[in-house]
Amino acid sequence: MTDQDEPPPSSSTLREPLLLHHQPDQHDDDHEPREPVSSINATPCPRPQRLVDGMPPSTSLLLKSLYFLEALGSSTWGRFGTIYYNLHGLNSAQIGLIEGLMPVVRAVSQPFWGYVSDEFHCRKYVYLICKAGSTVILLMLALPWVYESWMRMLTVTLSTRLFAASGILDSYTLDVLGTANRMKYGRYRLWAGVSWGLGSVLIGLITDRFGFEPNFVLFAVLAAITLGLIAWKIPDTVREDVGNDEDDSHTITARDDVD
Repeated sequence: MTDQDEPPPSSSTLREPLLLHHQPDQHDDDHEPREPVSSINATPCPRPQRLVDGMPPSTSLLLKSLYFLEALGSSTWGRFGTIYYNLHGLNSAQIGLIEGLMPVVRAVSQPFWGYVSDEFHCRKYVYLICKAGSTVILLMLALPWVYESWMRMLTVTLSTRLFAASGILDSYTLDVLGTANRMKYGRYRLWAGVSWGLGSVLIGLITDRFGFEPNFVLFAVLAAITLGLIAWKIPDTVREDVGNDEDDSHTITARDDVD
């Protein structure tokens, strides 16, 4: 038989070289899943910061406590000032004059302190000065030298309104909340309303039972606690939440209060 008469190679013979290039790997029998290469060196995603009412939990608790203490301290005097004046012999005209002039003085002093705090970026220190100043002056009303004279009572009472700066706490809270969470401001202001209502009932019971003098003690204690929290817990920076409140990712930035 000549070369021309040799039969053509079979299809199995043609496939043999290809099969040699596709020899099964010795690990093909292992059915354990292999981890993709791209995920081996992948870094874990940072967990989003947990917020409570638009703030970090500690900051949220701090500001709610300040609102609660501020209103509770105010309730020791604000609701019962008329009783104090009556106890020390003031008539209705004198009491009316004091109560009428206090909002006038406050209307002048509060914008002034607000301007100072915004202009010099020192909200914390303005708040400390105003809180300490109004506390010391109001406690002077417990001195006989003051309440024995109508003019001294008028002067001291009106002087307490020279250091009215409660709006600074509101401004600070709004700064920390940032634009995205400003609608949650009411959740902080609510604690002032709750405290004022509960404090009025509690202080009323104390006044009926023990007289007006314990009100000065309670006011001093609450003011001291508030001043301590502001001095040691409120940072010297304004933290603004610029995150989107529709998701859980928030960015907290800080701006110095003092240039």
